[in-house]
Order: sequence, then C-alpha cells, then structure tokens
Amino acid sequence: MKIVVNSVRGKIHGCPKKIATRLRNLCSFRAFGYEFSEYYLSGRWDGYVRKFDIHRHTFPSGLVHRITKFLDREHIPYKVDDQRKPFDWDEDQVLENIDNFGYVLRPYQIDGLLKGLSNPYMIYWWATSSGKTVLFAALIAAMKSKEEHKRTLILVTTKDLAAQLRTELSIMLGEKIGVIEEGRFKPEQITVAVINTLFSKAKGTKRGDPVKDYLFNIQHLILDECHHAIDSKMMKRVINSCRNTMARHGFSGSPYSLTTDDMELECLTGPPLSKVTLSFLIRKGYISKVKVTMIDLGGMPSSRGMRIDRAYEKFIVQDSQRNVAICELAKQLWEDEDMLIILIMIRIIRHGKLIQEELIRQGVPPEEIEYVHGQTPMGHRHSVKYDMKEGTRRIVISSQIWNEGIDIPSIDVLIKADAGGGKEVRDGKGVRSVIQQVGRVVRKPKADGEDVDKKKDNTVLVFDFWDNKNKDLRRWSGNRYNTYKLEPEFDVETIQVGDDD
Repeated sequence: MKIVVNSVRGKIHGCPKKIATRLRNLCSFRAFGYEFSEYYLSGRWDGYVRKFDIHRHTFPSGLVHRITKFLDREHIPYKVDDQRKPFDWDEDQVLENIDNFGYVLRPYQIDGLLKGLSNPYMIYWWATSSGKTVLFAALIAAMKSKEEHKRTLILVTTKDLAAQLRTELSIMLGEKIGVIEEGRFKPEQITVAVINTLFSKAKGTKRGDPVKDYLFNIQHLILDECHHAIDSKMMKRVINSCRNTMARHGFSGSPYSLTTDDMELECLTGPPLSKVTLSFLIRKGYISKVKVTMIDLGGMPSSRGMRIDRAYEKFIVQDSQRNVAICELAKQLWEDEDMLIILIMIRIIRHGKLIQEELIRQGVPPEEIEYVHGQTPMGHRHSVKYDMKEGTRRIVISSQIWNEGIDIPSIDVLIKADAGGGKEVRDGKGVRSVIQQVGRVVRKPKADGEDVDKKKDNTVLVFDFWDNKNKDLRRWSGNRYNTYKLEPEFDVETIQVGDDD
C-alpha cells in the first residue's frame, strides 16, 4: 500500500477491502446527541461520523499518524509519500537562532520546541500559564532561515488576544507583527489574524485574490485555542485554505471537548504529542497553588420539568440568595488587609449588572468595581487590565470574553458566578470553561529576571457554588467539582453555608 498525503487530504492506493473496512472503523466516532437525531430515529443513520472514505480511501491528513500507528501495530506493510512541503531543520542553525532569541526557555519549553521541530503537525496540550506565547515565538525563531522568518500566520479568536499577542511577539522577536482584523488587512512575514475577519475576507474568493493567495502561501500555521476548530466551520475552512504549509502547530489548555471526539480536531492538526498540566506547573513552582472552595447554599431541586435555559435564568441570574452570597463574599475579600484583586465571572450580561448593583448596595464604592463584556470598547478593556495589574481596580466583573488567553498575573481571587458544566467529566477531560477561568488567576508575577520566582509560595482562591435548586444545575455543579478534582495539586473542599430545606 502507498499512502499519499498533502496538507489537507490523504489517500491510500492499493488498499485491500478488509483493511479499508478496519480503517473506516478506526476513523469513526459516535456523534454527540446522535440518539436524538431524526435521521437516527428513522433508521437512516447509525449515529457515526466517519472520517475515512471507504470508497475513495481518503482521509483528513491530520489522521495519518493514527493510521500509520495502526498499520505498524498490525504489521501491515506500507509506504508514505508525504507531499507536504518538507520541513528540514539544521540543528546548528536552530541553536544559533535560539541563542539570539533573548529568552531563557524553561526545560519543558525546550522539550516542546524540539517536539514541534520533529513533528510539524501536532497539538500542544499545554495548560494556561505554561508560556504558550513564548513557545510560539521560540518556534518562529527556531524555524527562521538565515535570511528571514517563515511566512507565519497565527489564528486567534478575539481582538483582545490579537492585540496582546502582537505586542508580546513584537517584543520577543524584535519584528513588526502584521494584523488581520475588522477593518485592517496588513499582513507581514509574521501575522496575527482574528479568525472571523479572515474567514469573511476569504469567503467566496478565487485564486488570484490577495486573501486567497496569502493563505495559500502560508508556511507555518499556529492555531491558538485550537479547540475552537472542532465546532467552527469557518475556522476549518481557513485552515484548509492554507494548503502549502510545512508546519501546523495547535495550542490549547483544553483541546478536547466532552461533546465531540478527539478525532474531529486531529483531522486538522495532527495528534497531541506534548502535554503540560496545571499540576505539573504547580509542582515545579511556575504558577500559584490553587485553593478551591465549593459553597453549598442549601436548597432542594424544584420545578423538575423546567427547561435548562429557564432554570438558569431563575436560579442563577435572578436568584437573589445566590447573588447576595456572591457579593457578600466579594465584599469580605475586598475588605481583606492584603488588598486582594478579585475577578467575578458571569455568562449573561444582565447577571453582571445585577451583581454590580448588589455590590454597590452592600457598600462597595462604585469606583472600586469594573464590569467588562463583549460590548465594552477595546480601549477600556485594556485600561481595566492595566488597573488590575497596578492594583488600582480591585473588583472586576467579566463575561466569558476573558475566558481565554488574557494575561493578568495580579488576580488573587476567582469567583465563578457563571455556573455551567455541560457534560459529565470523563477520560481525564474536564469542563473547558473551568480550566480556562482558573488559568486566568494562577499566573505568578514576573520576578526581577525574565521568569517567575519558583521558590516564592503563592496561593490563589477559587470560589464556586453547588446549585441545588434544579437537578440539571446540580449536575453541572458536580461536573465542575469533578473537573477541579482532576488536578491532583488542587486543594478542593466544600463548605455548607445555607439551609437544607
């Protein structure tokens, strides 16, 4: 058999029918919610998503690692004709590039760099605060030829992330970083692009169009928060428009969803070959220790037939007992002599307004409270982050726009007021929003040098709630609790503060 692979698709020539059948089974998974599908219920679909075409013997190129691993295990002979642009790196040139990089890499970052150079199509399963941006820059620097950097595109999901990355990469690499976002198409040799904008510009264009040609000639593709590609057709389309890449590196602290199979992401990037957990970083002293307190306000499930959206509105957004408890906790922490910086996470904008009003009603001065959400102007968001770092703004309420990637190393306390929890924790996969939000508060401030003080002990506080008044909300709370428990270095406890009736 001969396996021919390009940047998007692979094809097996001379594949026997029996092996093709086994490969189809290998590259298949049951779709989330298949049992409720009209096609499944009517017998027109068996619920499986199949990534290997049994008739054409084709597959997404990101699965070549799974397929060859299977063939090796079964001792089935094959040859690979890899038609992707070759990435041949010279060790001496890489060492010279890294020597001139200007940052001292941590040991695991050096391992990650070598892994990425040896495996140009892969996922980095790296926890928040592991230094992903530093590794972006290290990979870009290491891959530089004597003349110039590879033409690199970094895909991000928000303007906040784009602005932060451009600033940090410009400092690390000493290069002008291009930008593609709403109203701006200014690519450089290294460019950060907001995915929605890039998709809109590339949609419906033909070869010869500047945007299409730009994507076609990308050599190094970096996917920040790559898990979004699982459910985003626009992200998949942009990724697959980069047909001439020599490397695709995906990064995420939580690459796999509880509602989709791992394979959906690997089709685009390749497998996860490097993993750094929060617990590893805590043990090594790179991030703060985490103390999680789940607060049980009491209560019993009611309205058993209530839809989850109505239950969320009634028992999360509008629940005065819960909101008062959140604000009493925030005020108590705000009054602490240690001058703690407090982040309160919400999901619904109206919920944030209610909490803001309750904090003021309890006597917290309005000038001590800030509220940022999707409608907050970008410049104001930046000023809020600066004020938090300086300690001049000590209570910030935020929607989920700050779930990912935003670097604020001064936060001492996270109050998770947003509930949520989705599907049950399984196979070592936790609730993504929990992992992301805890990552916002565990960063240690930089020491006098370039890195954190590993010997300095620091603990951040995370407060969450057992929401007992609805069975689905209670189950969500359990999923969040189990996510915290996935990290062996987290100190997790439950305290009872409400009545049982």
